[in-house]
Amino acid sequence: MEEVWLQTVRAFGSEEKAFVFGTFLVHELVFIIGNVWLAILYHFQWPFFEQFRIQKGKFPPKSLIWTCLRLALVNHLLYIPAMLLSYQTFKKAGMTSEAPLPSWMEVGRHILVNMIIEDFGFYWMHRFLHWRVIYKHIHKMHHQFNYSIGIASEYAHPVEFLLSNTIPFTLGSMLQGSHMMTFWIWTALRVAETIDG
Repeated sequence: MEEVWLQTVRAFGSEEKAFVFGTFLVHELVFIIGNVWLAILYHFQWPFFEQFRIQKGKFPPKSLIWTCLRLALVNHLLYIPAMLLSYQTFKKAGMTSEAPLPSWMEVGRHILVNMIIEDFGFYWMHRFLHWRVIYKHIHKMHHQFNYSIGIASEYAHPVEFLLSNTIPFTLGSMLQGSHMMTFWIWTALRVAETIDG
C-alpha cells in the first residue's frame, strides 16, 4: 500500500501539488459521485429510499439547482488557493506524504480529533454568521435554499464557504500535523457526511 501511495503522490510532480490538487480531487470526486447517486435516488423515487427522505416529494426548481451548482463550482475553485495558501502551515505543523504511512489507530485518532474541532469551529462560525450585522450580507444566501438535497450542502456565500466550511474542516489536521493520506481520508469522510447530512 505504501508504494501505491508514494506513486500517487509522485504522479502530481511535487508534494505541494499533491496536497493542493489531490485534496481538491478527493473533494470533487466524493462530492460529484455522492450527488450523482443522490440525483438517481431523487429521480426514481424508489419506495425503500424515499422512506428516509426528510422532505418527501419536495424538490427544488431546476433554476435553483443550476444556481446552486454554479455557486458550488465557484466555492470549489476557491478551495484550490485556500489549500495552496495553507500548505506551508500544514508542513510546519508536521504534515508529510512520505512513508511510513500512519497506522490505522493514528488515522482514527486524528479523524476523531478533526471531528471535534470541525464541529466546534463550524458551530461557532455559524453562530457568528447569524450576527445581524453580517447575516444579510453573507449567511442569508444559505437559508434561501430550503430544500434538503445533497448539492445544497455547499450552497453558501464564498466568504461563508471559506470561514465556516473550509477553516473548521482543515484546522484539526493542520494542528495535528496529520499525514496527507489521513487528511485525504478525512476529506472524503467529511464531504460524504456533508452531502448526506
